[in-house]
Amino acid sequence: MSKAADLAKFIGDSQQNMKLLATIDATPNATTYEFTMDYDYNNFLILVERMSGDSSSTGENWDVKFKMDGTLDDGQSDPYMSSNELIDNGTRRNVNNVDNMEFVTTNLPTKRWGGFIHCVNFSNNEGFPMMFHELGGTTTTGNDFGGFHGHSGIDVHSKQVTAMRYAWTAGNITVVKQKIYGIN
Repeated sequence: MSKAADLAKFIGDSQQNMKLLATIDATPNATTYEFTMDYDYNNFLILVERMSGDSSSTGENWDVKFKMDGTLDDGQSDPYMSSNELIDNGTRRNVNNVDNMEFVTTNLPTKRWGGFIHCVNFSNNEGFPMMFHELGGTTTTGNDFGGFHGHSGIDVHSKQVTAMRYAWTAGNITVVKQKIYGIN
C-alpha cells in the first residue's frame, strides 16, 4: 500500500479518526493570541506550521494558558504544571503550581517554530486536561536550531477547555499558522 493510501486510511472520512476543525493563518502583532478549542471533541492534534515572535532575546518562553468553561486560568492564580526538555543539550524544566504552561523555555521567539501538540481530556469528562508537544525552531539562516518536547496540564476536572492563549514572555506574537484536528 502506498504512503498516501496509508495516510488516507488513518485519517479516514469526517466520521472517523481525525477531522480538520480549524485552519489558523494569523499575523496578530500582539502580546497574546487566543483561539477557540470549544469543539465537540475530547482529544485534538494541533499541527503548528509556524509560530514566531518579534523579541530578539534568547531567554524567552513560549507560554500557554487555558480558558476553562470560558474563564482564563479557571479563575486561579497558579493552576498549571509544565515539564519540557531542550533536546539539543538535555536541559530540563519541571514546574508545578505556576501561572502558565511552557512549550519552549529560554529561547529565541524570532525562530520559525513548528511541530505537534497532542491535547487530551479537553472536554468535561472528569479527565485531566494535558498537552504533549514536540516542537522545533530555527532562524531564517538555519544556523540556530532548537528542539523541545514535553507535557503540560491543569489540575481542573469537570470543565471543558474552551480556548487556548499563546504568548512570549517578551515582545509580540508575529505569526500563528496552525491546523487543529479533532480526534475520535
